[in-house]
Amino acid sequence: MKDYIDKFTIISHARSGTHFLYETLAANFELRCRVKRPGISGADAFKFHAAFNQLSELEKFGAKNLSLDDFLKEHNAVYIIRDLRDTLVALWFYYRRALPGKDPIGKIISKKSFGQYLRGTSLATVRAFGLKGNEANILSLLDPVQYWLDFTSWSDHVHTIKFEDLKLNPTIVLDNFSANFNLKPKDKNYIFIKKLVGYFPRKGIIGDWKNVFNKKDEEYVFARAHNTMSKFGYV
Repeated sequence: MKDYIDKFTIISHARSGTHFLYETLAANFELRCRVKRPGISGADAFKFHAAFNQLSELEKFGAKNLSLDDFLKEHNAVYIIRDLRDTLVALWFYYRRALPGKDPIGKIISKKSFGQYLRGTSLATVRAFGLKGNEANILSLLDPVQYWLDFTSWSDHVHTIKFEDLKLNPTIVLDNFSANFNLKPKDKNYIFIKKLVGYFPRKGIIGDWKNVFNKKDEEYVFARAHNTMSKFGYV
């Protein structure tokens, strides 16, 4: 088995547990990240928040015009997925509490109820708040449900980890990770991260969507994403 994994990248929709996954993997395996940026440490040096169809976002890795096949060949990538409902609730709270007054996204979302956010934002509103140039941010606002669905295509191409499994069954997740990459753990006993990295209200709560969704919200999500959510065991 290998002693380390090189050019390691975690791909995820925002608020899917990227930091928690990295801290867990780094505690148990030798990871060598694909990107090192001056002044940026920890998860920001490896995480990749771009949907499967957003090849232009690969330029963040200094890989202009890199094809998807090239990306998959050159990166030891994992994709972490979290329940669409919890992901969107976490992102809505994040936008409203962390960004208002500091970021165009926060200014938009702070004026919306969860139901309004769930159903998307018009391009005219986005432009009115000066949000431009970042395709990923724009798409995440225009249609949050579709943006999550776009991310799920990564699961057909890279090793996939469910956030819920990472929290509830970490041994299985780590064993599968080790086997998939033929990677030797640092020690015979795994180290489990007990607390999610960083601080933010309601961070990483499984099932938090039940405290926010109403019946119409549930019907809206199921009408659009039921098949995909079922595929990953979320319904």
